[in-house]
Amino acid sequence: MHVLAVVAQKGGVGKTSTVVHVAAALAARGVRVLVVDLDPQAAATALLAASPARGTADVLLDGADLAEVVTPTEAGVDLCGATPAMARAELALAAVDGREGVLRDALAAAHRDRWHMAVLDTPPSLGLLTVNALVAATATLTPVLPTFLSLLSVRQLEATVATVRQRLNPKLRPLGYLLCAVDARERLAAEVRESLQTHAPRAVWPQEVRVDAKAKAALAGKLHGRAGDDYEGVAVGLARRLGLALRRPSEPTSEPLSKQTPGQ
Repeated sequence: MHVLAVVAQKGGVGKTSTVVHVAAALAARGVRVLVVDLDPQAAATALLAASPARGTADVLLDGADLAEVVTPTEAGVDLCGATPAMARAELALAAVDGREGVLRDALAAAHRDRWHMAVLDTPPSLGLLTVNALVAATATLTPVLPTFLSLLSVRQLEATVATVRQRLNPKLRPLGYLLCAVDARERLAAEVRESLQTHAPRAVWPQEVRVDAKAKAALAGKLHGRAGDDYEGVAVGLARRLGLALRRPSEPTSEPLSKQTPGQ
C-alpha cells in the first residue's frame, strides 16, 4: 500500500484541500483510498462530511484497530477521522513508547489489501503527529502558496524530512512541491515559482492548482471549475508517479483494477 503524507509547516496553504480533492479524484478512477486525518482541526473530516464516533485518536492513543474505526464517505474514500479527542493526541503521544512509529505500526497491522493508497492529512506544524505521518509514509507531497512566507516554511520542513529519512524512515520519498491558489495575473506567483525551481528544479510539480474561492469549502468530490480540473490533473500525475493504474471516470466502479498492486 502506498502511503502519501501531505505535509506543510504553514497553515492555509491548501494542504487539506489537496488531501480530500486528490483522494476523491483517485477514488472516482477506481483507486481504493483511505484518508487519515491527523489534524486536530479536523478539516479533512469536515470536507468529507463525516462525524465519526471513533477515529485517529483511538488508533494512536488507545491501540484501536484502524480498520475497525474507518468510516465510508460519499466521496468514495474511506476515512479514519479526527474526533474531538485529537485535541490531546500530541501531548499524550509524548508519553508513549515508540511514539514516532505508532501510526506506521497501525497501518501495517490493518488490512493492507483493502486499500491501494492511504493519504495522510497532517497538522500545520512539525510536532509528533506530523512526525508520525512522515515515519508511516512512503512518499510526501508539499503544497506551497505563491508567497515568500510559504517558501520560508519549505526550508524548515525539508530539514525535518531529511532527519526522518536519516533516522527513522529511509524509504520516505519526497514527491516535491505543489503550487496552490495560483493567480497567473500576479507577478509574485511567477517569482515564487522561479525561486522554487531554482532551489529544487526537479521537485516542482508541473501541474498547479489555480486560485478558486470555492476550493477550501467544497466537499470532497464536489469541487468543480478551475481548481477541480487542476486537482484531477494532480491525481492523475500522482498515480503515474506511484505506478497506480486508473480507470476512466465513466467506467463502473465494480470493475477490477488492472495492474494495481495494493500490497506495495
